Amino acid sequence: MESKKEKDGEEKHKDKDMEGYMYASGKLMAYYEVVSTIINHAEALGIDLKDLKLDDINPDEDLI
Repeated sequence: MESKKEKDGEEKHKDKDMEGYMYASGKLMAYYEVVSTIINHAEALGIDLKDLKLDDINPDEDLI
Protein backbone atom coordinates (compact mmCIF):
# COMPACT_ATOMS: atom_id res chain seq x y z
CA MET A 1 0.00 0.00 0.00
CA GLU A 2 1.34 3.40 -0.99
CA SER A 3 1.77 6.10 1.55
CA LYS A 4 0.26 9.55 1.12
CA LYS A 5 3.76 10.96 0.62
CA GLU A 6 4.44 8.54 -2.26
CA LYS A 7 1.11 9.38 -3.90
CA ASP A 8 1.81 13.11 -3.58
CA GLY A 9 5.24 12.57 -5.16
CA GLU A 10 3.70 10.72 -8.09
CA GLU A 11 1.11 13.47 -8.59
CA LYS A 12 3.82 16.14 -8.61
CA HIS A 13 5.78 14.10 -11.16
CA LYS A 14 2.68 13.77 -13.37
CA ASP A 15 2.01 17.51 -13.07
CA LYS A 16 5.62 18.26 -14.04
CA ASP A 17 5.34 15.92 -17.05
CA MET A 18 2.11 17.64 -18.13
CA GLU A 19 3.73 21.07 -17.79
CA GLY A 20 6.60 19.95 -20.03
CA TYR A 21 4.19 18.51 -22.57
CA MET A 22 2.07 21.67 -22.60
CA TYR A 23 5.16 23.86 -23.00
CA ALA A 24 6.50 21.77 -25.89
CA SER A 25 3.07 21.71 -27.57
CA GLY A 26 2.73 25.47 -27.29
CA LYS A 27 6.20 26.02 -28.68
CA LEU A 28 5.47 23.73 -31.63
CA MET A 29 2.21 25.57 -32.35
CA ALA A 30 4.09 28.87 -32.32
CA TYR A 31 6.66 27.55 -34.81
CA TYR A 32 3.83 26.30 -37.00
CA GLU A 33 2.11 29.71 -36.97
CA VAL A 34 5.32 31.64 -37.70
CA VAL A 35 6.54 29.37 -40.51
CA SER A 36 3.06 29.16 -42.09
CA THR A 37 2.71 32.94 -42.00
CA ILE A 38 6.14 33.50 -43.55
CA ILE A 39 5.40 31.00 -46.33
CA ASN A 40 1.95 32.46 -47.03
CA HIS A 41 3.27 36.02 -47.17
CA ALA A 42 6.23 35.04 -49.32
CA GLU A 43 3.94 33.30 -51.81
CA ALA A 44 1.57 36.28 -51.86
CA LEU A 45 4.47 38.65 -52.53
CA GLY A 46 6.02 36.42 -55.19
CA ILE A 47 9.14 35.64 -53.17
CA ASP A 48 10.70 32.30 -54.06
CA LEU A 49 10.70 29.99 -51.06
CA LYS A 50 14.14 28.74 -52.12
CA ASP A 51 15.51 32.21 -51.44
CA LEU A 52 14.20 31.91 -47.87
CA LYS A 53 15.41 28.30 -47.54
CA LEU A 54 11.80 27.24 -46.90
CA ASP A 55 11.21 25.30 -50.10
CA ASP A 56 11.55 21.92 -48.38
CA ILE A 57 9.37 22.71 -45.36
CA ASN A 58 5.70 21.82 -45.22
CA PRO A 59 4.34 23.06 -41.89
CA ASP A 60 1.27 20.79 -42.12
CA GLU A 61 3.51 17.71 -42.30
CA ASP A 62 6.66 18.78 -40.51
CA LEU A 63 5.23 20.71 -37.58
CA ILE A 64 1.99 18.94 -36.68
